[in-house]
Amino acid sequence: MRFPLSWLRELVDFDLDLDGLCHGLTMAGLEVAGVENPAAALVGCGDRLVVGRLAEVAPHPDADRLTVCRVEVGTEVAQIVCGAKNHRVGDRVAAALPGCKLPGGMKIRKAKLRGVASGGMLCSAKELGLVTTSEGILILPETVEVGQPLVAALGLDDPIIEIDLTPNRGDCLSMVGIAREVAAFAPNGRLHLPEVAAVAGDGAPPVRVTLDDEALCHRYTCRAVEGVTIGPSPAWMARRLEQVGVRPINNVVDVTNYVLFERGQPLHAFDLDRITGDEIRVRRAADGEQLTTLDGVDRPLDPERLVIADASGPVALAGVMGGASTEVGETTRRLLIEAASFDPVSIRRTAQALQLHSESSHRFERQVDRDGVIVALHRACALLGEVAGGRVVGAAVDHYPGRRPAPEIHLDLGRTGRDLGIEVDTTTATTLLTPLGFEVVTAADGVAVTVPSWRNDVERPADLVEEVARRYGYDRIPATYPKGGRPAEPPALRDRLRRRLTDVTAALGYREVVTVAFTDESRADRLKLAAADPRRGWVRVTNPIAQDQAVMRTELIGDLLQAAAHNQRRGAAALHLFEVAVCFTETGELAAEEAEHLALFACGPRTDGSWQAAAEETDFFHLKGDLDSLLTTLGVGEVAWRRSAEPFLHPGRGADLFAGDTRLGWAGELHPEVAAAFDLTGRCLIGELDVEAVAGRLSEGCAFQMIPRFPAMERDLALLCPEAVEAATLVATGRDLGGVVEAVTLFDRYQGEHVPEGMVSIGLRLRLRHGERTLTDAEADQVVADLLDRLEQAHGVRLRS
Repeated sequence: MRFPLSWLRELVDFDLDLDGLCHGLTMAGLEVAGVENPAAALVGCGDRLVVGRLAEVAPHPDADRLTVCRVEVGTEVAQIVCGAKNHRVGDRVAAALPGCKLPGGMKIRKAKLRGVASGGMLCSAKELGLVTTSEGILILPETVEVGQPLVAALGLDDPIIEIDLTPNRGDCLSMVGIAREVAAFAPNGRLHLPEVAAVAGDGAPPVRVTLDDEALCHRYTCRAVEGVTIGPSPAWMARRLEQVGVRPINNVVDVTNYVLFERGQPLHAFDLDRITGDEIRVRRAADGEQLTTLDGVDRPLDPERLVIADASGPVALAGVMGGASTEVGETTRRLLIEAASFDPVSIRRTAQALQLHSESSHRFERQVDRDGVIVALHRACALLGEVAGGRVVGAAVDHYPGRRPAPEIHLDLGRTGRDLGIEVDTTTATTLLTPLGFEVVTAADGVAVTVPSWRNDVERPADLVEEVARRYGYDRIPATYPKGGRPAEPPALRDRLRRRLTDVTAALGYREVVTVAFTDESRADRLKLAAADPRRGWVRVTNPIAQDQAVMRTELIGDLLQAAAHNQRRGAAALHLFEVAVCFTETGELAAEEAEHLALFACGPRTDGSWQAAAEETDFFHLKGDLDSLLTTLGVGEVAWRRSAEPFLHPGRGADLFAGDTRLGWAGELHPEVAAAFDLTGRCLIGELDVEAVAGRLSEGCAFQMIPRFPAMERDLALLCPEAVEAATLVATGRDLGGVVEAVTLFDRYQGEHVPEGMVSIGLRLRLRHGERTLTDAEADQVVADLLDRLEQAHGVRLRS
């Protein structure tokens, strides 16, 4: 909400300068976002930039494109040579006299132009910094005083204040609402709002009004005005609208906008002669109906939309925008002025569904003052008589099904004082609340407070406590510290696991990223997901803020790939990223499943941070090692790595992680085609874990084991293995021997010279230990022989010679 200081001063007296006013507004909860000074560009002009009147305009004796002007600038007459063509005798102009410094840095001096003396410059709006483009010099209204400084004549010394309002303060989307607040906190604050009285009209109203759905229309008033003459608004009204950011259109439309900003009540003016029939119905739209709104767009309607309709059909979207069929135009002579209060939820849904937000819908969504609806209608009718020559016909139509008694709330003063840390008695509460329009009377254990009709946001005692705090001053409330109480509840298992996942992954050298949960369906194509893949079960967003955020993500890896590409484009070569977040999968109509995942991404050189260490290119085994370390630290038991069929992984370079029969996730090298689709370069490693699955495999605790008393014995085996046999199978076969087998690990893999085609050399290390005595070589050799026999029988594996 932006407004000029002069408008505020017309409505309320107060003893504050601009800085004090801005501070007071901010401390009252109406945060001042900025102050615009329209005269800032003209600060170097002083009193040398004035309103002039052209007393004489003559052609230049030696230049066809120049004129020699005699300009009255108060008590003297200046001769100024001008190159513009849009001026004539009698015009008021902006005259820059010698000594004036214009916004572009030009300093005005006396000079001769083609032999004729010139004592100044007639300025255009562009040269004054008022607009970015203009043609000819600035011609001023005839009402401005000749010789007056231009800044004062145009009201450019009137600061524009912009405030950021919280959604609950719809009452302050108006000058009257802001004036009430200022009158309450400012020294010597005193309101003097415009007097509004009902304008008498002869005869019966020319239309009847029927409310088909009273739940969506709390109050509907309208009145006919005849004899209007469409034309430009008076300068004072046009200037006010420009100051609040609205373009003046004509005197009728401008009156509705003026009242909207003055009183916060949206209005709409219909051309009464273009309304079909003698009845206005406020109803839900029918299926298949359409309405062409004032912006020229055909809007399809449905029963969720509330419309204003005549005998021919909808003529306006209630509370959002009028229709083109009843638009006020140059030939309009009779008006029907509407003021109403509509259901805020209905208006918000309509505005969002049709992507049609307006000043009117903005206020209706935050609720208007129901009791003030008729006041705004009378104010508009009076202004139309003043600026458009209108005459009210008939009485006002006023349907008020949503009338409600003024809310009365009991405020416990003792609790209020404890909540705020200050003493609050009856006198204090009355002094603080009464200036805001509340009525306060003494009651048992506190006060009974009657809420004014314009404060729709005050519904319960906590709201009144906030009002007391605002008026008392947040900066005056003493700082207090909480006293000891019972300790906080320990976090749930899922929360502890999430924190542990984050801490351990960060300790492994990964950096956390945070991405939004919205994406687009094309991501599934870039990830090469099959048509039947459950990760194409999108949860769709009803009203997306952008087309590329129309569905909820079903996996995390796509977000990490986009984040990695963003960083690569900015020169980051080594990236190790992770995210813990929720994915969504549709399980039925209006039903979805949420699953928390951990995703990892790695690419580029990898070092331990030491200057002595040579950098290694990140590969699958680095990522596998990180995941093994992560799961071991978390307390997950043994995991098995099996060949993966994920379509976005490089064939043969991806694996699924299993703990028993539970699939925990997957990891591997990114498919080159997928990398290209996401604009990634180099070898990229990715992985994703299902946090729910990991949580189900966590061990209850750590079991203590005695430090071994007897030494271990190790045997390294070089095995020739068919290429189709997974190394994990060999490790599992070794572990299945049990007994003295303490560990089986893979330490080498080789394929190339001296290895038969279709075979691969696998290095397997066995660690053997007996718990009660030292193993003998013969016993160790027997374990090795048993393992080799099993491997050859089951998998065709033999010892490499």
